[in-house]
Amino acid sequence: MSNAKETSSFLDMSKSKVGKLLKIINSSKVKKTQDRLEYTGTQLMYSIKYVRTQFMLFLKSGTQLECVHINNIFGCSVAEPEPGWTDNTNGATGLIASKIAGVLRTIQLDTSKITDIIPIDYTANALICTMWDTVKRYQDPNAFYEEPKIYNYVSSCESAVTWNMMLIYVNEVIKYYPPLTSMWYNFCIFSTNFWIVMILKLLLHRIPAALVDLSLFICGKKPRMLKMYEKLELSIDMVKVFTMREWKFDNINTRKMWSSLRPEDRKTFYYSFEGFDWNSYMNIYFHGIRKHILKEDLNNIETALAKHKKLFWYHHL
Repeated sequence: MSNAKETSSFLDMSKSKVGKLLKIINSSKVKKTQDRLEYTGTQLMYSIKYVRTQFMLFLKSGTQLECVHINNIFGCSVAEPEPGWTDNTNGATGLIASKIAGVLRTIQLDTSKITDIIPIDYTANALICTMWDTVKRYQDPNAFYEEPKIYNYVSSCESAVTWNMMLIYVNEVIKYYPPLTSMWYNFCIFSTNFWIVMILKLLLHRIPAALVDLSLFICGKKPRMLKMYEKLELSIDMVKVFTMREWKFDNINTRKMWSSLRPEDRKTFYYSFEGFDWNSYMNIYFHGIRKHILKEDLNNIETALAKHKKLFWYHHL
């Protein structure tokens, strides 16, 4: 689907029509559809409710909507405030972090699908440029406009990468810089079949977690593994709409804006994905997760490699 065209059509409607549409969205007529969407993709429902809230605020404010800037899945930074910076485990960050730590053992994921991760510092630069471009456009006395511009900021239009390639890059880095905090050897089974993944979750997540919790309970300690896996699986299910589907975007306005920037501004507010090096970025991403999510000392490589070697043999016993 091309969300640029659909969003543009949505904005084309008058306020009264948008108001009627919002009433329909909030009515019981779409309750069953909403329930099904919440079941199949919580993250998709979040996106729908996010857009709906934006337009409700727009209607109530009575002001003119100048532009719409739409981002995709956030990843860690490339350079600012430092390479690999991230402060949460949402989206792809949680998936990669749990995989390299040996916690995530199976996931419903189609490795042939294109992922659309965008670095957080690139996103900030693109947003700043969007505001600049909007002000410049509206200050032009010769400019004619009937509707706000839609700025889709995605990576797939200029530098597409599949989940398979991204995970290959991650696995290459693990060989040389494994996390010391790993619970188990890096091993994860991917499948597009829902029932196969459910069975694997029981065998690889829930049963081992229950056994660990039982041993903790016997030792007089608080069981925690089952709750941890419940939270992990819920978080991973939220991005299933992106791991099992491929989305088509049109970012022509974002690319036109890039071509209008001066060379010095491009250096300061760099956000283009032309020739983007995903292998280098996943290396940065990996070390960023180790430092900011797993809270590791990046100089513990010798100890981490020794532990990784032991986990490898335990895994193959």
